[in-house]
Amino acid sequence: MIRTITAFALIGMCFFHVNASQVVKVHPQQVQHWNHPATSPVQYKALKHHANAYAPTITKTAESEQIRITLIKKVANWHQQHSNGLKVVFSQPDLTFGQIKTLSLQLSLNKQASSIPTLAQLNDIYSKYIDSGLIDIHWLKELLSSNGVINIKFFGEHHEDQNIATTFANYQLILTENMLSSTKINRTKAIDISLSDFDIYRQINWQEQQVSIDEIASVTVIGMLITAETNNEKTLRSYLQDHYVEEIPEYFIELAISLADLRLQLAD
Repeated sequence: MIRTITAFALIGMCFFHVNASQVVKVHPQQVQHWNHPATSPVQYKALKHHANAYAPTITKTAESEQIRITLIKKVANWHQQHSNGLKVVFSQPDLTFGQIKTLSLQLSLNKQASSIPTLAQLNDIYSKYIDSGLIDIHWLKELLSSNGVINIKFFGEHHEDQNIATTFANYQLILTENMLSSTKINRTKAIDISLSDFDIYRQINWQEQQVSIDEIASVTVIGMLITAETNNEKTLRSYLQDHYVEEIPEYFIELAISLADLRLQLAD
């Protein structure tokens, strides 16, 4: 279920154009979210916090409005692997992939409030299955990133229907030490991501076909998803496929992040 953040009154919630610089600003109150732990608490009892703590909040400061959320990614099972997340639905019906030049945002990670596993921790959790040969230790190494990964995905029409081909632009934002909230370095520094750095593809029935920017330049962009991710976008079930067993314990990657000043720079 997608829920809309209601922390503030719906004043000034629309996107707006700054024609001189071709900027589309994203207002935090327009961001929607989903939170599976709130509806399936038994499945998520191993989380670090109470289920309701995984909904976003908006904090207003003198400089900006910030969206704070702890994003969850499952390590073992691909079912509801992005257990919560943010969804922005763009208000411009004529916005296309070809118009987007850059996504800009400010992001910080509160590592103390997060849960990011080490290889030693996962070795301990899955030791029974490593010893039996079901899980390869190299899979765990491939899944891990020391400070976590945030996945940003632009999506076209029909993105919730796998029976219809949908265009996506996917970017893996690897979090680094200078993005930690404790460093104070990144609080006013924007992260600029060019659309040319995104992985662009069409997907139908979970099968992906790589396409070029030129091929999808006229395709409408409906919105953007922001989720926690593993280093290679996989789970253990992605490796095991039909050999996956439900008894394998789940581990949750939890990334406590703060986002501000999300905006699109459009091409001239």
